[in-house]
Amino acid sequence: MRRQLFLLLRLLLLQFLSTLLPLVECQNSSSIAPIADTVFIPPYNYTQCQESNTFQILDAQRSFNASTSLYSLNVTGRSLISVANLSSTGTLYASAKAEVMLGNSIIYSHLAPLCPDIVGGCPVRSNDTVEIQHEFTLPNTSLPVGDVIVRYSTLTGEMEPWLCLTLAPVGYQHPTWKSIFIYLPIALTVFAAFVSFFASFATVPDTDHDVFLFTSNYAMLPATLRLKTPGFFDLIYHAQFIALLGQLNLDYPAFYSLFASNFAWSFLLFPTRWIPESVTRALFEMGLANSTRRLDDSPRIAVNGTGMNNFAMAAGIDINSLFITSFIVLLMIMAGCLLVCLIIWVVVRCMTWYAPHQYKAQSTKVANFTIGIILRVLTLFYLPMMTLSFCQLMLPAPVVILLFAALVLVFHIFLLYGYIAFVLLDVRPPSLVFSDLTLLLRYGSLYNAYTDDHFHFFLYGLIHRIITGALVGWINIPGLSQILVIFFSESYFLLQHLIRKPYASRHVNMLHILCGCFRIIIVALSFVYIEPFGIADVSKQIVAWSQIILHFAMFLLVLFAVPVRNLVVLMTGLADDELYEKSAPPARMAWWRRKKGGGQRSIGVSTRSEDDDDDDEGISRSAPLPPLTNDTSRMSLLSNLQSTTTTLATTAAPLPKRASDPPPQPPPHQSDIQIHSNGWKTAGKKRRSFFNIDEDPANILLQEQQYHPLITALHVNPSAAPNQSQRPSSSTATIPSFSRKGYQPALAYSIDDP
Repeated sequence: MRRQLFLLLRLLLLQFLSTLLPLVECQNSSSIAPIADTVFIPPYNYTQCQESNTFQILDAQRSFNASTSLYSLNVTGRSLISVANLSSTGTLYASAKAEVMLGNSIIYSHLAPLCPDIVGGCPVRSNDTVEIQHEFTLPNTSLPVGDVIVRYSTLTGEMEPWLCLTLAPVGYQHPTWKSIFIYLPIALTVFAAFVSFFASFATVPDTDHDVFLFTSNYAMLPATLRLKTPGFFDLIYHAQFIALLGQLNLDYPAFYSLFASNFAWSFLLFPTRWIPESVTRALFEMGLANSTRRLDDSPRIAVNGTGMNNFAMAAGIDINSLFITSFIVLLMIMAGCLLVCLIIWVVVRCMTWYAPHQYKAQSTKVANFTIGIILRVLTLFYLPMMTLSFCQLMLPAPVVILLFAALVLVFHIFLLYGYIAFVLLDVRPPSLVFSDLTLLLRYGSLYNAYTDDHFHFFLYGLIHRIITGALVGWINIPGLSQILVIFFSESYFLLQHLIRKPYASRHVNMLHILCGCFRIIIVALSFVYIEPFGIADVSKQIVAWSQIILHFAMFLLVLFAVPVRNLVVLMTGLADDELYEKSAPPARMAWWRRKKGGGQRSIGVSTRSEDDDDDDEGISRSAPLPPLTNDTSRMSLLSNLQSTTTTLATTAAPLPKRASDPPPQPPPHQSDIQIHSNGWKTAGKKRRSFFNIDEDPANILLQEQQYHPLITALHVNPSAAPNQSQRPSSSTATIPSFSRKGYQPALAYSIDDP
């Protein structure tokens, strides 16, 4: 009995040692490079561990189910030697070892007999075709993202290496971190939109809470712009930048496409299961991409560019459906905006029945407001439509889809914004684009944050998006060309911000320069992914993690911390101090109304930003002046008469004694004007309630004593050339008036209605 027990224990021990010893000897005797030093050369999805193998690989496939963390490999080849289950002595087993590396550490290592992995089992004769299958489940890990690299090595019972290969990386993303990557930027975007809207609503007087007023940024102070920045658009643009970098034809780490696909919502790309399946069937022969991500699958149409293909697979959308998915979502958003504008128009029409004098003119504003809202949507998704329409034109598709892509590219990308640029650049003087409410409501979202001298800076942004979108959408371009052009485009765009400082607030300029520096660094790090460099995957993963950290540092430290600071300023009542201590209302402003009681304040009128030289000395006026305007053709005669009479009566300014006398010279530099006032009142041709006058213009002209100075002033020849040597004194009541065709001096002025 004891002898039998001893023999049984001896047999079990020998069997255990015979399973372990072959692989241990293999690892010690063979010169196999570590997994971390493995370099993969596309398009091969594996690399052999050693130069001489007794197994000729014909095909190697692997798949990874992200939901179950199940990894499967399948290797097909031809054996050059015979393989048996046991050695000739009957003491050693043929064995296989699977090692899994996630990130830069080994998380799984498993030793097992070889024959169960061979389809058909053992023995294997020489020159036989062999298929090997192996499956395992990845253990739980807290790493947010990383590449899964698997090495599979075998050893025969005779201690001879048979098969050894390292499979190309598979991207892994932790489910919890995936939710964070998706919903945290969305939450930050919604928060920034709320703060921006609240800043617009809180920095205007109670009587001016007009949706048409603060949505157009009419008469917005530079400090108000600072409290509204960064806004909704800024965070969307950065999310689009992240998604765009994940679509380049570069040799990224496998997980980078998964990370970039978390921001596919900024490209209007959502899982298309909610789109009617009949639509996709009518467009393409194949349906949507399968929910299980197989890394070896290729799209229905061969695509040379791998970046867009990997991005589409990671997003769960077929590459042939990217454009139509984004286009349908864009149409739905525009339809929703039109519905909201229709509701606003119906409300305005109903209010017109009760107060026709007050709300009759609002119908026209609703139409212009609707145009502006649609333009905002088209501008917000300008880069996605540029990229995806170009990509669609590179792929064979039905004629209808190609026609839609061509129409979007021609009309949306080029003709529409070309027409808007022509209209805005034709306006003279340029500052008129800031005081004409019609232009602001329609096209103001393009330029209303810039200074008077740089309102055309929006063209730089459009050209920058055209270049980057075309390079990425042109999927057959090598990745080196794509990253070079994007790097130089981002550098030039940043340089223009540094030189021109286009925004009306110095703080906003600094914010955009800081964001530009972040983007330049992130793009520069992407040069590591160029294929000819042949950098190991572990090194590329470190660079990719650095880019992710920079992205979220920009989100949290810049695009989130600044709105939090702005919200604290607004909620604690410190906004008034910021608005009125250093803010200088630009000369383009038709009025600046301050709701702050007590004391007089010095308000500098300047076309420059709030932080330009504060020591400029100008001409001071002690009496409040009505607003400056630029487009007299849009004003009513009654407002002109009343406004000019008020100016002449309050300032006691000298008037020309004869009609032949030339009018005084207007100020050569409006930035030198200083106005001391305890507040201006707003007025306009439609807001008669501010004047409480319903008199007929003919009756006004009959009141000779009150309006005689005004009638005399209206007879002044407006075309008379002013004397350039004259400079108005502090009591001069001359107000410059402008038109679309240029400057024309006149005494009468008008007030645009906000």
